[in-house]
Amino acid sequence: MHRYGALRRRIPGVSEKALVQRLRGLEAAGLVARHSDGAVPPSVEYRLTAGGESLVPVLEALHAWGAGRAERTGALIGPPGGGPSEG
Repeated sequence: MHRYGALRRRIPGVSEKALVQRLRGLEAAGLVARHSDGAVPPSVEYRLTAGGESLVPVLEALHAWGAGRAERTGALIGPPGGGPSEG
């Protein structure tokens, strides 16, 4: 489980609006589950559902492919939204 604030810190440069919209979309797709404890202020946590967990190997393979391609071509990999990479 990840708290909302922790997710925001792990994704530098993401706006609050963009993160909320993305999390809502992932929740609607059944890939992420949201849990709120009902306190004021609310403590909200997100976790992958079984469907989300099933994507982990696919995403890991895609990351490995991209990292290998970047190494072969000399492309620079930076944070998301950082503009086009060289190479």
